[in-house]
Amino acid sequence: MIDEKIIIDGALTGAARAAFAQIIASVVKPSKKKIDATLVEQRLIGRAKHVKSVKTLLSTDNPVSIDKFYCPPRLSGQNKSFVPYKSDDFREDHVLIEGIAGQGKSILLRALCADAILNRGRIAFFFELRKIDETKPLITIILESLEELGLPRDIESLKYLTVAKGLEIYLDGFDEIDQRKQERIDREIEYLISNYRYLKIFASSRPHIHLSKNPSFWTYHIENLNEHDVSRLIEKLLPNENLATSLKAKLAFHKGRALDLLETPLLVTLLVAQYEQTQQIPEQLSEFYDSIFPVLFERHDSFKSPFQRPKHLKLTTHSYRKIFQQFCFFSLFLKNLVHDRTIAICKKACDSLIPGTDPEKFLRDISEVSSLINEEGEEWSFIHNSVQEFYAAAFMLSGADAELERYSKMFRSIGNTSSRDQVFRFAREIEEFRFVKFVELPFLKDVLEPLKPDASINDDDWCVWLAKHANEILKDDNRVDGGLFFTIWTLMPVARPFRFFATDADSGFVEEIISDAEMSTDEKVMALSKNHILKARMVREVGGTLKRYVDSFVADRDLIATQEQEHRDIGAFLNSLLSEDATDAANRDI
Repeated sequence: MIDEKIIIDGALTGAARAAFAQIIASVVKPSKKKIDATLVEQRLIGRAKHVKSVKTLLSTDNPVSIDKFYCPPRLSGQNKSFVPYKSDDFREDHVLIEGIAGQGKSILLRALCADAILNRGRIAFFFELRKIDETKPLITIILESLEELGLPRDIESLKYLTVAKGLEIYLDGFDEIDQRKQERIDREIEYLISNYRYLKIFASSRPHIHLSKNPSFWTYHIENLNEHDVSRLIEKLLPNENLATSLKAKLAFHKGRALDLLETPLLVTLLVAQYEQTQQIPEQLSEFYDSIFPVLFERHDSFKSPFQRPKHLKLTTHSYRKIFQQFCFFSLFLKNLVHDRTIAICKKACDSLIPGTDPEKFLRDISEVSSLINEEGEEWSFIHNSVQEFYAAAFMLSGADAELERYSKMFRSIGNTSSRDQVFRFAREIEEFRFVKFVELPFLKDVLEPLKPDASINDDDWCVWLAKHANEILKDDNRVDGGLFFTIWTLMPVARPFRFFATDADSGFVEEIISDAEMSTDEKVMALSKNHILKARMVREVGGTLKRYVDSFVADRDLIATQEQEHRDIGAFLNSLLSEDATDAANRDI
C-alpha cells in the first residue's frame, strides 16, 4: 500500500481530473456507494509517483523518477513501427511487449502506467509478476488494489470501471516466473479478458515465452537502438555536457565496434557508468558486464573523492566479487528471493570462500555500495536480471573443468529456461572453448541420444522427440500465397527454431490447433503430426536440422581436439625450451 504521508509532487492534469471524475461517477451512480474522490485521487497520484521511482546503475543511493532518463523506445508489430507515449497509442486492449534483456520493457510499462494516471485520469496498476502473492488469484490482487485506493472491493464496481474504460493493468516480467506459474497467470489473464471486455491489459516478457501464444494478445517488439537513440540516451544520462560530447565523439571514432554493441538502454547505461569513471569504452558485450562490479563498487574513488562508502565487512573488492558470483549462480534456482532463502544461499557462498563471513552484512554491502541487489519488503531483487545471469556465467567458468561439468548439468532442471539461455550466451562469450567442450557438447549429446543413427526409430519417434522439446508454437502474422508459415520453438539453448509451411488446404487445421488455449504445446505438436502431409514435413525439417546439429557437434568436437593438441604441442615446445635452457646452463657451469 502506498504511504499516504508521501509528499506528492505531482498532480493530475486538468483533462485527467475531468476524466477521473467521470470514472468515479461511473461507479458511484449505479452502485450508490459513497467514495471519497479526493482521497482516491491523492492515493492514485502517490501510486503513480511510486511507479515512476526506480533505482538505476547511475542512482544507487535513492530512487529517481524515470523522467530523468527515459526515452520512449521504437516498437514494431502489426505491420507498423511507432514510438508509444501513452496506452491509447495502441489500438488493441491486450498488448504484449517483447524485448531482450535490457531493452527497457519494465520502464516502458511504468511510463505508460504513470501516464494513464497523471495525464488520462485512469485507475492503473503496475504489478511485478515475480513479486505478487502466489496464493492469491490475479483478480483478488486487483480487487485488493482497488480497496487500497479507497474504491469498493467488489466485482460489480470492477465491471463498472472497465465498462467506463477507466481501468488499466500492467503486468511486468512474465518471463521471470517459472513455467507452472506462467500457465496459471495465463489462465487468470484469459479469465479477466473474457469477463471484463474493456479492461486494458499490458504485459512484458522476453521473446518466445508462454504468453506470446495467447491469441488474445497483440505482440509488439522493442527495436534495437540506432545511433540517434544512443546519442539521445547519453545526453539524458550524462548531465555533464563536456563528458557527453567526449563519449559521443569516441563512439563515432569506434563506429562498427563499440557502437554496434549498444543495442539496449541497459548497455548504454553501463557504458555511461564506466565512462564516467574510466573514460574508456569496451569492445565486447561481456566487457560491459565485467566492468559493472569494479565500477559500481569502487566508484567513490572518482565520483565522491575523498568520500568512501562505509562497508559492514572488511573484504577486498575481489572477495566481494567472488562471493557475489557464486551467490548469483545459486540464486538462479530459486523461484523468488525471499529474505530467509536469500540469506541461506548467500551463507553457502560466503562459507565456501571465506568461512565466517556474515551473509546479511555481505548483502547489505552489495546493496548499499553498488545497488546490484536490493531488498524491498521481505524480498531481494537484482537491479537487472542480466546482471545475475552474467555473474552466474562467470562463476561457472571460474572453477575447474569437473566443476564446470557439474554446474552445467544443474541447468537441465532449471524452471526459467530464459535465464538459462542468457547464462549460456554469456558463458560462450567469456570462454568459448570450455563452454563448448563442457556445456554445449554434453548437452547436445544427451538431447540427440534418442535419435542416434544406430537407434531403431520411425516417423512417430521424430514427432514425439519434437513434442518433448517444444516450448511454443507461433504462426506468422502475415499469410503468403498458397498458405502460411508457423514456427516451433524448443527448450534447447543451442538450437534454432523449426520452421514449417502449411498449404491453404492445411492452414485452417493448423490455425485451429495453434490457437487452442486448452492444449499444451506438446499436445499441439502431436495433434499437428496426425496430418500426414504436415507430419512428413516435420520429420524432414527436424531430421535435416538435427543433421546440421550433428555436423556442428562433430566440427566443435574436432575443433576442441585440434585446440587441445595445439595446447599439448605448445606445452611440449615450452618443455623442450626449458630443457635446452637447463642444458645450456649446465654446460656453462661446466
